[in-house]
Amino acid sequence: MNLLFASAGDSAANYWALGGWTLLLAGLLFAAGFAVLRLRRWREPASSDLDQQVALYRSLLKKGELSPREYRRILNQLEEQRGDSSSQAP
Repeated sequence: MNLLFASAGDSAANYWALGGWTLLLAGLLFAAGFAVLRLRRWREPASSDLDQQVALYRSLLKKGELSPREYRRILNQLEEQRGDSSSQAP
């Protein structure tokens, strides 16, 4: 703390103290921003991934590479996954 209130003649100490506090503040802001992004990603439902999977299986059904019975079974499993993932978020 003495470095923050050093005498005016000790400008090098003031410079390094100010730089250290600036780096500390920048690091804390970066860590807080990273934590917020991770929390948002964790709380968001993975619906876009599930929607992409549904679109893929729908295209396979239209091409005839997947039977309607298999398609319904897969849809039911995906809906169960969507229900499970939404119940895990706080």
